[in-house]
Amino acid sequence: MREMASLELHLAIKELKDKIEGSYLRKFYEDGKGSFRMQFYNNGATTSVYCSLLASFNSTKYSLESQAGTQFAIAMRKRIENAKVKRLYQYGMDRIIIIELSAKGQEYSIVIEMFGRGNLILVKDGAIDLCYKRIIYKDREIRSKAKYQIEQGKADFEEIENDSAELIDAACSEEDMLIRSLSKYFNLGPVYLDDALRSQGVDPKVKAASADRESVGHAMAYAFDRADSPEPVIYIDDSGAYHDYSAYPLEKYGNMRHVSFNSMNELLDEFAKTGRLGTDTETDKKVAEIEASIEKQKLLAKRFADQEKEYAAIGRMILENMNAINALIEEAKLKKKPSVEELNGSSVIKVMGIDLKKKSLTIEL
Repeated sequence: MREMASLELHLAIKELKDKIEGSYLRKFYEDGKGSFRMQFYNNGATTSVYCSLLASFNSTKYSLESQAGTQFAIAMRKRIENAKVKRLYQYGMDRIIIIELSAKGQEYSIVIEMFGRGNLILVKDGAIDLCYKRIIYKDREIRSKAKYQIEQGKADFEEIENDSAELIDAACSEEDMLIRSLSKYFNLGPVYLDDALRSQGVDPKVKAASADRESVGHAMAYAFDRADSPEPVIYIDDSGAYHDYSAYPLEKYGNMRHVSFNSMNELLDEFAKTGRLGTDTETDKKVAEIEASIEKQKLLAKRFADQEKEYAAIGRMILENMNAINALIEEAKLKKKPSVEELNGSSVIKVMGIDLKKKSLTIEL
C-alpha cells in the first residue's frame, strides 16, 4: 500500500476546505475494508469524500457499490448525520485529519489517523465515543469512553516555512543522518526531503552536523517553492500500470512516463480507484493517450528523418549538375524569348517549362 505523505495530505485538505467547511454531513458509508465515504451538502452542491486509512483522503467522482450499513456506519450516522462541519484541518503537519462537527446541540470531531495501523475515531468532549479499531499502544489506548490523547502536533505548513531558518539550524546541530534530522522538523515526507536535498547536490545520508547549512537552506527553499505550486503527477511503468505519484515531478522518476493532474484530489481519486473499482475507464484512457502521443511523435520523427534524407539527396544532385545548370541559365539569358524546344536542344538537362514573367525555368534532373 502506498501511504500518503504529510505534504500530500496538506495539499488535499487545502483543496477541500472551501467545499467542506460550512457544509452538512448527509451520509456516512463504510465498505468494511478500512475505507469510508462521506457525502457533504453545501448550497445545492454535493461533495463526496473517499477515505482509505493510510492511503487516501480525497473528493471522488466515483460511486462505491451499495452495501448494507455496517454496525460502525450505523452508529456514526445515528450521532452525526446532518451535522454541520465547522472546520476541516490537518493536525499540524502530522498525518491526522480532523473534521469538527456540530450535531443536535453536541460538538464532535471525526479524527482520522493516517499513520501506524490507521483509524477513524469519533471524539466527544475529549473522550472517544466511537472508534473503527480498538488499539492499545504503549502510551495510549483507543477504545470507547477512553480519553483521546494525541501528542502535540508539529507546526503547520505555513509555520515551518516561515521558521525554516531556525529549524534548519536545529536539524543541522544533530549527529543523526541529515534526512532523519530534517524529518523531525520538516514533516513533508522523506521522498520530498530526499528530492530537495539532491536538487542542491546534498547527500541525504550525510551526518546532519557536517552538512553545509547554506545548501540545506537552498534545498528547503526549493521544496517549499515546489509545494506552493504543486504539479500532481502519476508515474507509469513499462507495463502501463500506475507505479507511484507525487505532488510535483521528482528527479528520481525523471525517466518514467507520467500523467499530470489539475489537483491533488483528482490525482488521489484516480490512483486510489484502481484498487477499489477495477482497472478500466480513466486509467486505460490516460495510458492510451500517452502511448498514442508517443507513437505520433515517433512517426513525426521518422517523417522528418526521411525528409532530411530526401532533401540531402536533392542537394547533392543539384551540386553535381551545377555547371550544366549555370550554362543553361546563361543560354536562356542570351535568348530574348527562349522556348523549351530551343533550350532542350542545346542542354544535357531536360527543361520542363519556362515562365517568362517570373523569369524562371523548371528542370528535371
